[in-house]
Amino acid sequence: MNGGFKTPKSLNILMIYELGPVGKDFSGGIEAHIMNLAERLTKMGHNILFLTGAIPGAKKSYQRNGIRFKRVDWLGLISKAWNPYKLTTRRQLFFLLVTVRELILLRREKFDIVHGHIYTSGLLAYLFGKVKKVPSINTIHGSYYDVWNFIEKNPIKSKFFKMMEKLLVSFLARHCSYQIHTDTTFAKKVMCWTGTHKKIKTILNGVDTTRFSPNIEPIEGLNDGRPIIMTVRRLVAKNGVHFLLEAVPLILKTNDVKIVIVGDGPERERLVKLSYRLKVSKNVTFVGRIPNYRVPNYLSAADIVVVPSIVEAPSISVLEAMAMEKTIVASNIPGITDVTTNGLTSYLVPPGSPNEIAKVVLHFLTEPSYSKKIGKTARKVARKRHSWSTIAKKMERLYKSAILEQTS
Repeated sequence: MNGGFKTPKSLNILMIYELGPVGKDFSGGIEAHIMNLAERLTKMGHNILFLTGAIPGAKKSYQRNGIRFKRVDWLGLISKAWNPYKLTTRRQLFFLLVTVRELILLRREKFDIVHGHIYTSGLLAYLFGKVKKVPSINTIHGSYYDVWNFIEKNPIKSKFFKMMEKLLVSFLARHCSYQIHTDTTFAKKVMCWTGTHKKIKTILNGVDTTRFSPNIEPIEGLNDGRPIIMTVRRLVAKNGVHFLLEAVPLILKTNDVKIVIVGDGPERERLVKLSYRLKVSKNVTFVGRIPNYRVPNYLSAADIVVVPSIVEAPSISVLEAMAMEKTIVASNIPGITDVTTNGLTSYLVPPGSPNEIAKVVLHFLTEPSYSKKIGKTARKVARKRHSWSTIAKKMERLYKSAILEQTS
């Protein structure tokens, strides 16, 4: 029994993740998820300290939108390991070692709950929860478990990463108060591995339906009269942007279109070379990396948004396009199917199929009324099921449930 204990209305929450924002700029979808969640929880009256790793040129401690930020480092190791396109293994290891010391320094601060994202920060959340005797929450933002062989060509490394992912996710599922998954498929897999069904919860990603709105002004200078086919992706292998490029010659047989690729990453050089090899470079524009707050302006200029990933958590890119009332062509894979319905809010194609991408894009270009109908339905679904106010309320209930269970 908890002796009539009631959770406080205002919770003191410690958020932990290796990558934190630089001003209004986000490096990736996970970071955007955490920031949107934190900002919404703050508006609900909760107090949040975001513990993150150092970034070159960023302040060590500051406050933004009511959220306190604290960046950790030692001898510049974490700062030097920063990569704007991905969370590196080296940064994760340094962050784990350095932040253990930081958690000792934070021992005088009062927290009601600690929430760590992915694996390293999940371990830190578990450790801090044990020290402070408060509940620990771990969020897993999707998984590469089934596609490590595709992402990492070295078979020894791919087997090692796959083994470590299963080991870490299972440990955290068993020992944290709750483990949250942003997609249903991997959550079910972890349940089978661990048998901890009650401790594993699924809370899908959210989207800011005010910031991502059909009323947003499009970026200037992008529209030249041709239909714009856009993808907003980190340029890494798992995001499958090369499949979109391989579809372009097929599209150009009947329609003159402009392909706009927003994002950057290690695959960029290969993709540029591919556009020349396919003789479509004049139709392809590589925008490069842009800050997250500018994404709505770019999406606003798009006629069709393509998300050709081979693996995805509930795609933030898909949700943002849905909120913008955009016509979406996406891979029919777990994660994406969690947030969109084929033929109703998007059109889904088999992963890795340029022919199908081209076929559906051409269909949408010739059926603008159908395209518009899908976009409007997509926004309705995004507002009803995926607004951050809805997601934050689910998270708040889980926090309070964890606190009550710990005091029982």
